[in-house]
Amino acid sequence: MERAALLLLPSVAALAAWETRTAPAGPEPPRRERVRIEARLLAQPTRAGSAPIRVTAGPGAGDRFLIRLPAEQGALRAGSILEAAGRFEPYPMPRNPYGPDRSSGERRRGGRGIFRAESARVAREGRSPLDPIAARIREGANRLGGPEGALYLALFLGDRTRLDPETTESFRETGLAHLLALSGLHLGIFYAILRVPLGLLPVPRRWIPITAVAILWVFGAAARLPVSLLRALVMATLLALGRLLERRPAPGNALGVAALAALALDPAAAGEVSFQLSFSATAGILAAIPLLARLGAGRAARLLAAPLLVGAAAQAATLPAALWHFGRIAPLGAAATVIAAPALTLALAAGSAWTAAGALHPAVDRLLGNAAWGSLALLRRIVEWAEQNGPAAIRLAGEDARGLAAALLLVAAVFLLRRRRAALFLLVALAPLPVLLFHDPWPVRVTVLDVGQGSAAVIETADGERVLIDAGPRWGDFDSGERVVLPFLRRRGGEAFDLAVITHPDGDHIGGLDHLLRRGAVRALWENGLERRRPADREASAPGVKRASALRGATHRFRCGAELTVLTAPEGRVPPEKSNASSLTLLLRYRRFTALFTGDAPPETERALLRLGAARGITVLVAPHHGARHGCTFPFLTEARPAATIVSCGRNNRYGHPDRGVLARTARAGSLLFRTDRHGAVSIATDGRRVRVRARAPESPRLYGALPYRPAPRRLFARGRFPGRVRIAVRFSSGEHPFPETP
Repeated sequence: MERAALLLLPSVAALAAWETRTAPAGPEPPRRERVRIEARLLAQPTRAGSAPIRVTAGPGAGDRFLIRLPAEQGALRAGSILEAAGRFEPYPMPRNPYGPDRSSGERRRGGRGIFRAESARVAREGRSPLDPIAARIREGANRLGGPEGALYLALFLGDRTRLDPETTESFRETGLAHLLALSGLHLGIFYAILRVPLGLLPVPRRWIPITAVAILWVFGAAARLPVSLLRALVMATLLALGRLLERRPAPGNALGVAALAALALDPAAAGEVSFQLSFSATAGILAAIPLLARLGAGRAARLLAAPLLVGAAAQAATLPAALWHFGRIAPLGAAATVIAAPALTLALAAGSAWTAAGALHPAVDRLLGNAAWGSLALLRRIVEWAEQNGPAAIRLAGEDARGLAAALLLVAAVFLLRRRRAALFLLVALAPLPVLLFHDPWPVRVTVLDVGQGSAAVIETADGERVLIDAGPRWGDFDSGERVVLPFLRRRGGEAFDLAVITHPDGDHIGGLDHLLRRGAVRALWENGLERRRPADREASAPGVKRASALRGATHRFRCGAELTVLTAPEGRVPPEKSNASSLTLLLRYRRFTALFTGDAPPETERALLRLGAARGITVLVAPHHGARHGCTFPFLTEARPAATIVSCGRNNRYGHPDRGVLARTARAGSLLFRTDRHGAVSIATDGRRVRVRARAPESPRLYGALPYRPAPRRLFARGRFPGRVRIAVRFSSGEHPFPETP
């Protein structure tokens, strides 16, 4: 058993090399050159016209990409072969800490970049004799509707595109996300369901397993054989053949053969998180078989203890990969699986009967359809109950999670090499590691997130307080609250923001707030009092959220001694067309460190700050209105003398932000300039005297165009004329790219 697990260890450990690789495994496709390719569509395109493809001929053959189809492209079927002309683009590097952005999901699945199709046509339709089965399931999902229909589609076809983010997050929080992926658990339940009717047939009992597995292969082919289902089907086939030939089955060897089969079909599968989780979970379950044999012959012991032991073994085996990719641990994931398993069995049984026999008679269809809806609703409510009443998932910051995952892999490797005493010694020696990793030496940290053309900043303290200033935009299929802000909060180990401040209700500042309110990620909310573009009543009246209109002088005090103060706020009625004039400006102060958040403040607000004397000697300035040309006036910069200026704007935005005049004035003021469109998210950590600025390095120096450069070391220290003699340390994540001296 240990040798079988050792065989899988390189596949699981390969995730580190996959995540940190500097060059793609295959030949690099030509970038920004028009090429023609032939590719298989791996999933049905979204409403925005994006879908994963596997290139079958042409540049990049054999690799996975995300295709962006032309706007006028008609409906396409998954599995179709496309002939497309367009240009390859690499994924932009992770723009935010821990990688939450629009490309992070495809990166985890092994995607190598984006293919922007200028034209595409279907060379061969993705039709198969099994399409009626998939069509029947999709029709059933449409008839059920709502979350039950989306859950039905996920359980039977592995299609999670219709699941709303709240339901998906509930499954993840409770450690039940594996129920949404077609895997060995689903196959085992289907197998148990099939044995009942097959046992009534006049065939020898040893033929029943192989007959059931043959039927399950049909189901797997209809579901397009995801890697977890392929692994389970290969293992089930080998074990059923062993039963038919009256040979003793070897589960460890079957697992190894399944891994080789999956890699033969897709050599890049080892880098996909589904491959790592599926095979490591199965290896853990196989390793627990000797313990299952010791439970005794008592039926009660087996019914209660065996499922818990199997679930705990699978969770322990997948812990390193789950920490590496998702940075979260569900403490009672095994227990939640045992609680949800009966409802899942009912849902799969009722759904299978409805799919197979619903067309026989309208009364049968109505009866089985109601049974399927009820069982799916029961499963969803069990998951919601477990989320509300169970312990919250333990979240670790990205570096902490990966450090702990690497340590666990090291212990597992030593144990599997039959060095059990050495593994125990390592486990004891590494026990203080989580405490050391979780310790943050910087009392205050400010992160200006990259949310595209919008604004979102997070203030954190070492004792766990978190404040959000603006929530970024929502447009098309991109919601910054869902895709950036909430993942960042969760990967930093937080459950909710103690306070969210919306400087003004423009869409690029408030768009992501709705999702945060729906997910219960905000405890208190400050607004500027304008009615325009407020969230819908359902989100705005979220239970437990304390709402207030911020007034000038309002202060939020942190336990560490830092203070966030509202410097300017609207007085009286402000016309909707002048909402920027109503933008709140806020000052964060901690000892000698100050940070000024200006929202979309116009020049008259800057003049008001000068009259108040509140803009003198600023350490960090978040530039007003994304660097628009009327902002950052020279009198304001002369008074503020910011040591560092951060511009939050989107790449190639249609407004031309930031304006070159603003960049020139910032440089003349002697301020270090950071831009989220070029540097990604910018993180500022301080102890009140020293300041460390860490930015995501740009993908390429070419982004700066004709700007002058000088090679920058990994750390750049600047002293002297900054207010309060604060020392600024600038660090890029990669340390490879130059830093622009002047605009």
